[in-house]
Amino acid sequence: MAPTGALASKTGSWEKSFERMRSSAAATVAGQYDQYRDPLTVLAAATAALPDSTYLTEFTLHGDHATLVGLSPSAARLIEILAKTPPFRDPTFGAPVVRPRGKTLELFTINATVAPTGRK
Repeated sequence: MAPTGALASKTGSWEKSFERMRSSAAATVAGQYDQYRDPLTVLAAATAALPDSTYLTEFTLHGDHATLVGLSPSAARLIEILAKTPPFRDPTFGAPVVRPRGKTLELFTINATVAPTGRK
């Protein structure tokens, strides 16, 4: 039996309200996906950009902040490389670069802001 009169009006109103809430929720979820930073995408970008002679020993991603720790023949060069590599922004050294006695590689810690990658 089809709703009639006032009941039909209330049903239509509820359906419109439900549709508005569904649309709003979908927009909110889509906005959250747009702000997502996928750890594997960020790590893949770093490893693809860094020279083969550079080794990462630690990689952390917390929100929009990444920290890369490792060894490289020229740590200073890495800042320039990461600055040109999406999704990294504003890379800086997080600690002094040191070359352990008798070693050819420099120990570095680099901090960078990470742009959203979206969800894959």
